[in-house]
Amino acid sequence: MVESATNRLKVKQLQKKTQDIAHEIERVVTKIPPSALMTFGVAACTTSSLLLLTNQKKYARLFGMWASTALALGLYLKLKKQ
Repeated sequence: MVESATNRLKVKQLQKKTQDIAHEIERVVTKIPPSALMTFGVAACTTSSLLLLTNQKKYARLFGMWASTALALGLYLKLKKQ
């Protein structure tokens, strides 16, 4: 019984910490204009494609991963402002 109460307390503390981190990330990200993130996403996608064409697959994957993140954040901010 005591063990489950301790586990519940740990879960609540972890949830609180996660919420605090999420709010801080959102506070920082909302300062960036959505159009800048969308532009960065398209530029990263283009760069990834060009790197793939030049057989630099490792760097192409790196830029490709950033493209989806930037586009998703830009879309989120654009929807949030409406």
